[in-house]
Amino acid sequence: MSALPISEADWQRTVIDLARLGGWRVFHALPASRGGRYATHQLGDRGFPDLILARTGRTPIAAELKTQTGRLTVEQREWLDALHGNGAASGMDVRIWRPDDLDEVRRTLIGTRERRRR
Repeated sequence: MSALPISEADWQRTVIDLARLGGWRVFHALPASRGGRYATHQLGDRGFPDLILARTGRTPIAAELKTQTGRLTVEQREWLDALHGNGAASGMDVRIWRPDDLDEVRRTLIGTRERRRR
C-alpha cells in the first residue's frame, strides 16, 4: 500500500514520465477551463481511458488511472471492455493502474533494468 495518498494528476504525471523513459508515444486529452468549469472537449462517448500508449513492436495500451480508492464508472468499464476486444488479436492491452501498481507500471513501460547476477 502507498505510504502517502497521491492525486490522480500526480499519478498520471508519473506514468507519463515512465512511458516516455521507455520510448512510448503518449496521448492524453487535456481538460480546458470554460467559464470557471473544467471539461474535456470530446466528440463521442464518455469514459475514454486516460492514456493511450503506443510503441513500435508492442501492443498498444489503454490505461485508466485511478487513485488508490478511485472507482471506475460504467462508461469507463464499457470503453475498456470494447478496446480489449474480448481476446481478439486486434485488441489493446487494457490496464487499470493505481499508485500501488508502480512496480508493474515500471516493468511494463521501461522493463527491468537490473540483471540477475550469476
